[in-house]
Amino acid sequence: MAPSLAGSSRNPVEVALGKHMLALLVHLGAACTAADDFAEAVEEAFPHQHPDAEVLLSFPGPRHPTRRLDPG
Repeated sequence: MAPSLAGSSRNPVEVALGKHMLALLVHLGAACTAADDFAEAVEEAFPHQHPDAEVLLSFPGPRHPTRRLDPG
């Protein structure tokens, strides 16, 4: 059984750092979601609004400027 962060036998500094780490992970998740939403909006708008979209999208590799190549 995993120890509880709120356990009274734990060092209070470790408990505080654990809570801080969990808060940072929540912020990281929100930042990743925002980045994904932004990438999706760029993928929708880029081909229609960038003056060089046809040329840039003709290069081999990703079809959209924000999409990465698969490592496999």
